[in-house]
Amino acid sequence: MASKTTASGRVAKAIMRSPSSKQKCILEFCKQKDDLVEATKEVIILDDDKGDGGKIDDKDNKVNDHLTVIYQRSTITSEIVCPICNKPLDHLTVEERMIHADECLSVVSTLTETIGYTSMKVKREMEIEQDEEGREKKKIKKVSTKTDTPARRPRPRPPIPDHKILQLGEDKVAVDAFCYDSDDSIHIYILTHFHSDHYGGLKKSWNNGSVIIATKITAKLAVHRFKLPAEMFLPLEYDQKVRIPNTAIDVTCIDGNHCPGSGIFILESAKTGERFLHCGDFRINRHMIERLLKWGKFDRIYLDTTYLDPQYSFPKQENVVGAACRVLCEKSQLKQSSQKRVIDFFCRTGGSPPPSEFLVVIGTYSIGKERLAIGIAEKLGTKIYCNKQKAETLKLLEWNDLERVLETNPNKAKDCQVHMISTRGMNKAYLAEYLGQYSREYKAVVGINATGWTFQYNEANTQLGSSSKGGFESPNEFLNRFVDPIQELQIYNTLKKQFQFRNKQEREKDFFLSKILRVPYSEHSSFRELFYFVNLLPSDQIIPTVNLNRNDENMRWINMFKGYKGDLDLNRL
Repeated sequence: MASKTTASGRVAKAIMRSPSSKQKCILEFCKQKDDLVEATKEVIILDDDKGDGGKIDDKDNKVNDHLTVIYQRSTITSEIVCPICNKPLDHLTVEERMIHADECLSVVSTLTETIGYTSMKVKREMEIEQDEEGREKKKIKKVSTKTDTPARRPRPRPPIPDHKILQLGEDKVAVDAFCYDSDDSIHIYILTHFHSDHYGGLKKSWNNGSVIIATKITAKLAVHRFKLPAEMFLPLEYDQKVRIPNTAIDVTCIDGNHCPGSGIFILESAKTGERFLHCGDFRINRHMIERLLKWGKFDRIYLDTTYLDPQYSFPKQENVVGAACRVLCEKSQLKQSSQKRVIDFFCRTGGSPPPSEFLVVIGTYSIGKERLAIGIAEKLGTKIYCNKQKAETLKLLEWNDLERVLETNPNKAKDCQVHMISTRGMNKAYLAEYLGQYSREYKAVVGINATGWTFQYNEANTQLGSSSKGGFESPNEFLNRFVDPIQELQIYNTLKKQFQFRNKQEREKDFFLSKILRVPYSEHSSFRELFYFVNLLPSDQIIPTVNLNRNDENMRWINMFKGYKGDLDLNRL
């Protein structure tokens, strides 16, 4: 018996002396026998209100209320503590020690899973503090591990390209150059019109220049959108000559026929006598050329060459509007489908009219394409619906013809057969979803995708074509093809074909749900119009401003226009 007691005492002493032995085997302390050795009677306090951890004689009749755990033993062989929490376990049986060990192990595994991951941004440290009553309180302290790295520098902006800088003597003016790096020698800027590819870079904090020249409407749109101070703008009325402050330059703006508020700008230097014309984005017409001819010869013309390609000799705007209205009116009046939908039998309540054949949805930019929408709405005898956000912009245009047919009340949208939406919605899936809102009033939806890219002139070729007499055409013979405009009847036949059913299923059902009509309506000048413009307007130098990656091709056509030997009549433009 004594040997056993001695062995167990040696094990207990080894456990107390070697901290590492606590981690050898948890079952070591669980299997020891409860052999008693006489000892003085004591009470061990693990935590008291003073935190001194002393011993209290058992003669004390009062026990502090704040004692958390009191272990009382009359006899011990040696002190056995839990290797996890370091609590004495001598008073527990073997089974109780096993339970205690399992509980401690489960707590440790849980803590490991919970706080084992440390964020790369925030490091959590455990601190033990005492509250006002002396009780230990665990507190997690967040310590940032971020290093003080310098802020990422914004990517440097490129310098203003040469074709956007107009220099007349010592004075410089930058045109549509708001997204480029500032130039200390330039303080005057021109905004030709309010399209994003021209006002890009303009924002409330923009301060590269002191004055922005624009038409009255464009200035209002910029102030409204970017909250810029109105004092920053020099607003121009059409055909009004104004001296630019602190320069010797007089500027005059003429209607650019592109979008509301667009302009082409004539700059004249009182010192050098130079006269420049910057076209921005524009759509040439007879009235514009007649007015420019009164100015005489230009030293430089900065030309919008977006469609300087013979494939894009699309029709005049008025002819396109006329043909589109004719097709839509015919298709709206004729019976498009003989098949009735299930919803038609349930929606005909009271004296409600039957559903119309189709809803016309026109894809538009923030501004632009309004003339096409007005023309179609007037022919169909309906109003134009757009959301309130777009309507706020359109009201700044001060366009009486547009305001007269514009409807912004969503409750009345169903009564408007023409709607204006963003060009991003010009796909069949979106249009079919859009129609769902008005399926009681309309059977189908027709989207109008109005752009010059949708029309190609079949008789044109970028290379000089073969002559019917053999050999190749001369430049004059080739350009003769573009003297006369495309007739409205040709446009009508092209649009009418697009209304044909596109597959066998539609033909069998005599019905389509959504269709996109590609209308050759553009607000840029066509190849034919550029031909007239360059040939009739005298100038020393013409500088292309678009498609500069193929500038050699641009100059080839410009030189060919200038060298044309035939007679061009403005009345045929």
